[in-house]
Amino acid sequence: MDPKYERNTNPRQKVVVTAKITGSPGPFKAASVNVRYKIGPTQECMPDAEPFSGHFPTPDSFDITPSLNKVSETEYRFDIYLDAMANKDYFGKGTCGWVIDYAALTLRPTGSPAEVSLAAFMSHAEVEAELPMTLYWQRALYGTLRRQSQPVSESALKQEEYEKYRSPDLSDTISVTLQAKELGNDN
Repeated sequence: MDPKYERNTNPRQKVVVTAKITGSPGPFKAASVNVRYKIGPTQECMPDAEPFSGHFPTPDSFDITPSLNKVSETEYRFDIYLDAMANKDYFGKGTCGWVIDYAALTLRPTGSPAEVSLAAFMSHAEVEAELPMTLYWQRALYGTLRRQSQPVSESALKQEEYEKYRSPDLSDTISVTLQAKELGNDN
C-alpha cells in the first residue's frame, strides 16, 4: 500500500531549532536539515503488520526538508512544526496522528558528496524538552573523504556516549549544541 500522506495546510505549532558549532577547524560549505515524522503515538490506524516479519506493508513515516538559515559560520537555525502532518484516516482504521521521529542537521565541510558528512539528531522528546543538547564528533573527521567501508554520515554522540565509545577527552572534538524553542501557535 502506498498511502498519500498529507501535510497539514495550516500548521500552528512552530519550533525554532538553533544549532551552534564550536571547535571546528573551518567552515561548513554545505548544510541541510531533514525532519522525519512517524505515525504515532500509536499505530492502531495502520494496516495490520505482516505476521512473519512484523513489518507494516506501508511506510509509517514521512520526511520534510525545511529551509535552513545560516546565521554565521558557526550558527544555523531552522523551523519545524509539531503539527506539520495532517491527522487523517488514511487506511479506514481510524485517524492517524503524527509525532516527530527525529530532526537531523547534516554538515559537510567542502560540500563534496565524497566526504564524510557530520549529522546531529534530535528526537521528539529532545525537541519537546527544549533543553540545550550538546553532541560531539571527532575533529579528525572534518573534511575527510569517505572510504568504501565507511558510512556516508557520522552521527554526533552525546557526551556520555562519546566518552564511552570514542575517548574521555573532548578537547579534540567538534561540538554542536542544539536548542529547540516552541513559539506556540503561529498565526
